[in-house]
Amino acid sequence: MGADLARHGAASRAGVSAITNGVHVPTWLSAEISAISSSRHLGTRLASNGTTTRRSWDAVLDIPDEELWAVRQSLRDYLFAFIRERARQRWTIEARQRAARSSRPARCSTRTR
Repeated sequence: MGADLARHGAASRAGVSAITNGVHVPTWLSAEISAISSSRHLGTRLASNGTTTRRSWDAVLDIPDEELWAVRQSLRDYLFAFIRERARQRWTIEARQRAARSSRPARCSTRTR
């Protein structure tokens, strides 16, 4: 799409200066990471519109290791609980399907050779 715009000069007329697959930081970060970074350590350096600067990322170094580790552990626990629950749901469905297949009457062939 971008190549087509550039080829026909439409990009410059439309005011398009770049096309990127960048990350919108506020929606990419977990709520827990956003809470410790913006409220206590980064302040308003992490803009709500997702723009960041080198200084805002350098400020991440000010976050105490213990705080980051605690949030990491919490998010890891959440991830593994989610995985376990999904696996349990899948195993339950598969077990029901196996039980349904095995409870069907066997088909006997009436053909003889």
